[in-house]
Amino acid sequence: MAQAELANPVIVKPTCHFAQPIIPEAIVLHFTEGSYTASVHEFRESELEASIHYLIDRDGTITQMVPEYFGAYHVTCYGNRAQCTRSCPICEDETGILTEPWIRSIGIELINAGRLRGEFGDFTNPDGTPFEGLVYEDYPVSFSYRYWEDYPMEQIEALRVLVYDIMARWDIPLSMVIGHSRIQLNKNDPGPALNLTWSRYGDPPREPIFSPTPSSIDPTQNPD
Repeated sequence: MAQAELANPVIVKPTCHFAQPIIPEAIVLHFTEGSYTASVHEFRESELEASIHYLIDRDGTITQMVPEYFGAYHVTCYGNRAQCTRSCPICEDETGILTEPWIRSIGIELINAGRLRGEFGDFTNPDGTPFEGLVYEDYPVSFSYRYWEDYPMEQIEALRVLVYDIMARWDIPLSMVIGHSRIQLNKNDPGPALNLTWSRYGDPPREPIFSPTPSSIDPTQNPD
């Protein structure tokens, strides 16, 4: 049913970098800061054994690299609870003992440059090449940066379909669809351009990507 809502068929490009079976409780969103080709290569060939369940390209094409029922190495506390945020909802069990967040989550990477380097009208990608994509100006200057690559609507629509599909399959509430920055210290992805359940304050503005219900949002959580 989800596939029927997507503009492009899901591509499967498996990686050997996966771990034990998991029962996911959350969906963690990232941006790649690199191209689709470079990202696929990294998740397949990297000596760091980083991996991801899904990649979503700018045109909305979804690539699956790890089955949802296996762990992917997309977010970690490096074996030390202090390496992750104090408010991380999937970093410890009910007794306060560390639980690595990748064991409890499905990871989705969006092809996106993240924060933009350089001056307005003359931005560059992280690798120094000229940036030619969409620009989002973040008025609150989240994470100390004002300009970010914006997410095309094709990519947003594919994300919406995929996230709702995963939520339904694993009974994950919308409050547990979270950014990488909510888990690991010194991370800023997926950035302020991806406004999940809150209206975006910047240029261009945008209504929330996901429509929250009173029971699905925890009001104590900062969306950033």
